[in-house]
Amino acid sequence: MRRQCSSPTGFSEAEILSVDISETYLAQAEERVRACGYTNVTFRHADLAATDLPPESADHIFVCFVLEHIPEP
Repeated sequence: MRRQCSSPTGFSEAEILSVDISETYLAQAEERVRACGYTNVTFRHADLAATDLPPESADHIFVCFVLEHIPEP
């Protein structure tokens, strides 16, 4: 199955950080992103509850399939 890559407009200068606790899923995501030719995405293996990211260091946060795993979101 051939994967399709989207061509987002207006985000070419964005710096994107992808964080996941699963090294397997993170590796799959990086493979797919690189296959699409995106160069503005950084991948980090980490627990969202214990990252070294400073407060207010992001302009936007997108969370998918996370809240149901947090005891007190």
